[in-house]
Amino acid sequence: MIKNAIHRATLRALNRISSKVVKNVNERPSHLSGKEGDIVHYQNKNNFNKIEQYVKKGNQWIDMSTGRPLKDTQKTKRLIKSKTG
Repeated sequence: MIKNAIHRATLRALNRISSKVVKNVNERPSHLSGKEGDIVHYQNKNNFNKIEQYVKKGNQWIDMSTGRPLKDTQKTKRLIKSKTG
């Protein structure tokens, strides 16, 4: 329950930032690119039906759909998915 509340609070904070101008990019952003508050859309080449949205907050890129940092490893993503369902 607490994790869901934290996740909702994070998404609310990110949504306040998301009213800025959005850039479309051809590859996932690196941690060196962009500045605080930048928002990018990335069309996944493996799934053309999915457009991923990232926002730069606290010097790292956050995936808007999950609320998690872009630099999460696949192992971390699987662990979170198994715990949250």
